[in-house]
Order: sequence, then C-alpha cells, then structure tokens
Amino acid sequence: MHRHKEHRVDFMDWAPGARYCALVGSFNGWSPTENAAREGHFGHDDYGYWFIVLEDKLREGEKPDELYFQQYNYVDDYDKGDSGVTIEEVFKRANDEYWEPGEDRFIKNRFELPAKLYERLFGPNGPQTLEEFEEIADPETRYKAWKEQHKNDPPSNLPPFDVIDNGKEYDVFNIVSSPEWKEKFRAKKPPLPYWIETRKGRLAWLKKYHPAIPHGSKYRVYFNTPDGPLERVPAWATFVEPDAEGNQAYAVHWEPPPELTYKWKNKAPKVPKSLRIYECHVGISGSEPKIASFNDFTEKVLPHIKEAGYNAIQLIGTIEHKDYFTVGYRVTNLFAVSSRYGTPEDFKRLVDEAHGYYF
Repeated sequence: MHRHKEHRVDFMDWAPGARYCALVGSFNGWSPTENAAREGHFGHDDYGYWFIVLEDKLREGEKPDELYFQQYNYVDDYDKGDSGVTIEEVFKRANDEYWEPGEDRFIKNRFELPAKLYERLFGPNGPQTLEEFEEIADPETRYKAWKEQHKNDPPSNLPPFDVIDNGKEYDVFNIVSSPEWKEKFRAKKPPLPYWIETRKGRLAWLKKYHPAIPHGSKYRVYFNTPDGPLERVPAWATFVEPDAEGNQAYAVHWEPPPELTYKWKNKAPKVPKSLRIYECHVGISGSEPKIASFNDFTEKVLPHIKEAGYNAIQLIGTIEHKDYFTVGYRVTNLFAVSSRYGTPEDFKRLVDEAHGYYF
C-alpha cells in the first residue's frame, strides 16, 4: 500500500495463480467488487502481479488542482497547510527572475509538448490512421515546409527541434533538440525554490480530499483462485491486528493525520567503533505481570540501558508474529511491528528516543 503524490493509494500484490483480485475492508463494506484490479495489463501482468488504484475523492465544494504537477508532501510536511502562494505568482517570479524573455518553459498540460511536436511534423490536421499516411507527403518534407513557413515566428515556450537524416532506410529521420539550446539550459540552475513554495502538506490535502482509504481502516486482499475464493492479509502490510488465537485477522491502513503522527526529533547517531549491545525483548522488559509496550520500554528501560553503559540495542520479537510464547520467531508479517506492544507511532518514538540517547 503506497501513497502516490497524485492523490491516490496504489496497492500491489503477487498471486500468479489467481484469476481475480480486489481489496475488501471496512472502507468499502468488505465488498469484493468495489475496489478490484482492472482487466488487462493495467491491473494484471503476465508475471502474476496485481495492481489496484484507490483514488482520493474531492470534498464537496472543492475544485481539482489546476496543474497536473501540483504535489502534496504527505510524508514530511505534516502540519503544513496551503502556503497561500498562488501558481500565477510563482510563474511570474520564475519568468522575471529565472527565464530570459520569451523563455517561459512552464506548461500546464503534460501532453502539450508531444502535441506541438506532432503538429510540427504533420501539420494541424495530421493523419490519425495508417491509411491516411499514404495520402500525404513524407513527414520530413512536411516538417521542413512547416519550419520554413514559421521561420519568422516569435520565440516559442518550447525547446527548438530539428530533423536529422541519418541515412538509414528503416529510420529516415531523427527528431532532436537544438544542441545550443541544451547547453544553454544546462548552464542554468533549476528553479526548485519556486516549486517548493507551492508544495502543500498533509493538512491541506485532508482539507481538500476524502482519503480513498481512511486511516485505521481494516482490510484484506481478496482472490478468486481455481480452488475458490480466499482472503489474506497482504505480505507488505505495515500494521496488522491478529485475532485472539494469533491468526492474521486483518491489516490496518496506517496513515495518521498530522495531530497523531509522531514528529522525529533526533538524527541517527554514527556507529560507534566499539559496540556494547543490550539484547532485549520489549514484551518481557517490564517488572509488572503484563506484556510491556513500546511506551513502557521507552520510558522505563531506555534510561536504564544508557546508565548501564551500553551504546547499542538489539530488539527481539518486535515484528508481527503468531504466538507470543515463541518470543517473536513465528513471524507472520515482516514489515509490521507487533500490535501487542503498540502502534507504529509508538515504535517510532522508541527509536527516536533511543537515538537521543546515542544508541
């Protein structure tokens, strides 16, 4: 489950023997048809991978972003809302401070560049089918005629192109950009500060969109196989809550809002030349007759480890496992911390505090 920058969640799983794949969970009423992989290569390839896209929905009264490359930083800028800097302001600053006159390189549509190139080759009413190609002159002739017709046009906001005949029968011409323009462009420093000012954080995203799968939603992956339907917890789930018997009951989508997200405070320390490793198990680290939590370990055990002179910690049994008496060796999910001890945010706090002690 991966958060994509263009307002969606991508899910991928591998099941070469399956005939059908879908996500079922509390977010869609556990329906096996609501969020299924599309037919064809957009949803299933020849190697057994299944791909499902969950798109965020605009909230009522909100409008989609004007530019296709407008991004939200879901990971770092937790509390950052809308900066208030408009696209028009940024474009004007970039044109005034960065580009030379006539060199406005910003395009609002990702198809503008290939469309312009197609028009240069074939004209405004270019061929749409193979049959139409026989009724017009070859592309190189049409391109040269177009270039001659527009030689006195003002500077374009697109890089200049040219056609080079390489003498090969199977490849009559190559379309290349001007080498002089390339060198001139590479000599400039990219205007990243302009783009960063428009980047919005998770608060702005939550204000504008309904998440496709809300934080805390329970889900499984559903397959239709030759032996019948089955459901399972995805192998790449980052948080799993087993049932009372320790089986994999369901995965939990973990994408907390800014106010519930742990904020990192400390940098990872350098590896010491001489390691003194403290090996421990979170669940049995407390003195009370209960399974200790990540927070218990952070508050009560970390200070003791530091005081005892250790400079490294080896945690045992922290990932999700089936039976507690196995001390964590019957692993069920390699990418999920054990829900017995707390949440992923609690584990982040433990790691961050340990780094603060220079572990």
